[in-house]
Order: sequence, then structure tokens, then C-alpha cells
Amino acid sequence: MNIETSGAAALKPTCAGHGAGGGVICLRPSPPALTLPSIDPANVLVADKSMAAPQEIVSGLLHAGTKGVLASSSKAGKTWLLLGLAISVATGTPFLKWVTNIGKVLFINFEIHRAFIKQRLSDRKSVV
Repeated sequence: MNIETSGAAALKPTCAGHGAGGGVICLRPSPPALTLPSIDPANVLVADKSMAAPQEIVSGLLHAGTKGVLASSSKAGKTWLLLGLAISVATGTPFLKWVTNIGKVLFINFEIHRAFIKQRLSDRKSVV
């Protein structure tokens, strides 16, 4: 049996002329689907009067539909800082020096024991 494989793409039969009983199976990767966003010419982008900035979640810092990255060394307090951000957004209270707009929050925790998260939440008077 002769099988061609390369890459991690899904495999599908692509050999023409090798019908049933031919004894040869050829598998080749399917071409990847293009999923890149469209390119906006600058003049079209600038002329677009319908475009508006997304709603601010944290004024001057974080907008809805955008991504943020918080990076630091181990044990620097990243999880606790982000938990504070989550609480501030969920309650509409200021985050450090920034005003927040109240909103729904999903905090996914893969590292801190639930007892410690519970204690930290209990320490925040605005959550109790």
C-alpha cells in the first residue's frame, strides 16, 4: 500500500484513475482554508463614517471585543490583579485608577485553589 502524507492537514483521497481494485490508496493534505481578514485600504478606512470605537470596559485601557495581554514573572500577582479587574467590571467599581463600565465577567481559573479564590472574593466588601 502506498500512502502519501505530509503536514497536519486533514487527509482526503485525491488520486485520479485509481478506482476500486487498483490496490493503491493516495492520501494528500487538503489545502488550508483561507481565513485572513480583508485588507482595508487606508483611504477607505479613513472615509468610513459609520465606524465607531467599541464600548470601553475600562476607560482608556480595555475595549469590548479587543484582547489584552498581562505578562510578568512568576508570583508577581497577575492572577490577583486580573481577579481584581474582574470584580471591578462585574460591580462597576473603579479598577486601580480607571473607571469601569459594569458588565458580565467570566473568570476562568486553572491555577489557584478554590479556597483561596473564595477568601479573596470574601475580602472584597463590594462582592459580599
